[in-house]
Amino acid sequence: MQRRHLAGVLKLLLLISAFLVLIPLTKSTGIFKSDSTVAKGIIVDVSEIKQGEYLEIKDRAGREFWIYHWSVEDKQYHKVVDDKLAWSVILPYEPHRGCRVHLREDMSIPMRFVEPCFNAGFDARGQRLIDTGIEQQRDLPVLPFHWQAETKIRLQFSKL
Repeated sequence: MQRRHLAGVLKLLLLISAFLVLIPLTKSTGIFKSDSTVAKGIIVDVSEIKQGEYLEIKDRAGREFWIYHWSVEDKQYHKVVDDKLAWSVILPYEPHRGCRVHLREDMSIPMRFVEPCFNAGFDARGQRLIDTGIEQQRDLPVLPFHWQAETKIRLQFSKL
């Protein structure tokens, strides 16, 4: 009985020591590097996106995002003067049922994106407008980004 117990303890110690040896080896291979493309995000040149238009991009997982440059009306509605604050990166599917939103052509009202399944409206920030759609709907998912230069932004996919 003692031999079996001692053999079990030795096997456990062997497994623990093998695990402790493998941790540095896996780190050195780069599998867990924090500077991978996913952690860094990607840099996108937004110089060609005009006000009131968007650019479609996809992350490595195949999710589609829109980089939306706010219209003049969006800036006035949200009282934004700095053009660098007048951008949104959104996932163009409402989270309740996954219906794809559409950019409205009419810029005269704050409802920038419309979801046709329940007729929900979202503003330039992706926030659901009151009295549109159904109560269960939430805001559109928004992706964080940082300005890298005057015309380039870094999308942070790992933050979503």
